[in-house]
This record gives sequence, structure tokens and C-alpha cells, in this order.
Amino acid sequence: MLGELLGGDLFLQLWRGAKDDAAVLSYGADELHWLTKVADPTVYDRFMASGPWPARDPREPAGLASRIETKERYRELAGGIDNVRHCVGLMHEKGRGLPQDHAEAARLFRLAAEQGNAPAQNNLGFLYSEGRGVPHDDNEALQWFRKAAHQGSIPGQTNLGLFLCKISQDYAEAARWYRAAADQGNAPAQTKLATLYYEGKGVAQDLAEAAKWYRRAAEQGDALGQYNLGALYANGKRVTQDLVQAYMWFELAAARADSSAARARGLIAVRMTPAELETARALAAAWRPM
Repeated sequence: MLGELLGGDLFLQLWRGAKDDAAVLSYGADELHWLTKVADPTVYDRFMASGPWPARDPREPAGLASRIETKERYRELAGGIDNVRHCVGLMHEKGRGLPQDHAEAARLFRLAAEQGNAPAQNNLGFLYSEGRGVPHDDNEALQWFRKAAHQGSIPGQTNLGLFLCKISQDYAEAARWYRAAADQGNAPAQTKLATLYYEGKGVAQDLAEAAKWYRRAAEQGDALGQYNLGALYANGKRVTQDLVQAYMWFELAAARADSSAARARGLIAVRMTPAELETARALAAAWRPM
């Protein structure tokens, strides 16, 4: 397993063995599949007993109908190795449990990403976007974000929207990807989608729709969503002007280190009565994310 995890060639033959042992099947680097011990022994037993191919005797090598059949049978299990690569890559990226090594993180992410692991694709895109462990390359980042997004990765969809705005200024496609992630509850995507509606980029300008998405993000604790919702309340744009609500949202965003919100909070505080300030602060103290 270590050889495959690290990307080396490994040639082994699957033998039926005790369920407490790990068994490995290899046809070579291009068609390497893995059978590993699982936590639930009944899963292992069902796997080893299924189909005509497992050996019936521990001394007898396993037989397989075809390489295509093998690929189909082991697709999910082989993906488990890519999850391991991705997890080890994260440990190297963050320096948690392993030395921080962005180059090694990028290598492991790439091994998993090239096999279709969506989280690894998204994280490899992030490393390209930051130039960590790989040369900075926004176009390469965009391509990996796109691969992750097409597989349903919510962070990948959000990052793809961000880079479409940054690289190609394709706000219409960005809005579609932001909405895909926003509809699944991703707060940063909800804030980004709201901003497109507010500015009328890629979508028809709609301040009511912007307020809706800012509110959804704000209620989840997204600082930028909270700040922008506070600004709408402060200015009375598509919501009834309400300085108490504005102060509350600015207060919550400022607590998340949003310096713009802290400044805005100070500006509206001078326009409020002591009673209004007391109410707003009480609301902020009692607020909990949804």
C-alpha cells in the first residue's frame, strides 16, 4: 500500500486470506486496485465471497474474468487510496501531524486529483492560486476548480465562481456556479452571489435578491454577508432602514475581525439613541447562527 500511496509501481497478486489481513491486487501502475481491511468485517466477508473470482482456498491465487470487470469491482476501493493521499496531503499543507511541506502536499493532491478525487482537485487548485508548492498559475487553478465543481464539490463550485470573475470576467457563468453552491447552503457562495445581484454582474440587478442572499449568508455567520446586510439596513436599500438591525449586523461582523464593519458600526452609532444602542447590542449578544 505504501508503494502505491507514494506513486511507485507495485506488482502483487491477490490471495484470499483471513479477514484480519490486508489483501492487495495489482496489474501494474496503470491498473492498480486495492482491497484493504475495513472496519466492518461483514463488508470484507461479502466482498471476498462475491462473484466467481475469489479463490476458495488460501493457497489458490484469485481468478478474475477480465481487467474491465476488475476495474469496475475495485473502483470504489481504489478511490479509498486517493482519499488517503488527499488526507496526507492536507496534513502536509497544514503542518498538522506531519512537517509542513507544500510541495509534497501538491504532489499527493495531484496523484489523487488525477484519479478524479474532487476535494484533492479543489485543494490542488488552491495551491496553484497561491503559488504554494507549485508555481503560481491562475489558469491552472481555474482548470482544477472546474474539474472539482463538475463533480459537485461545493468548495470547488465556489472557487470556480471566484476565479471566473477574476480571470475571465465571465460573471454569468460565475453566477451559475455560485448559485449551485449557494443552493446547498454554502455561505461564502451566497455572499458572492448576492454581490453579483447587487452590482448587476452576470445577472439582472436585483437588490431584493441581493438582500435575500446576504441574509442567508449572514444568518450562518459569514462576516462579509453580515457586513453587507448591515449596510443595506443602514442605507435602506430594498429593506426598511433600521439602524438597530444595521448596528447588530455590523457588531457581529466586527466580532469576526471585519475592520470595515467596525468602522461602519462607529459611524451609525452616533446616529442612534442610547436606547437603540442598548437594544442593538443585546440583539447581537443573543444572536446565534442558524
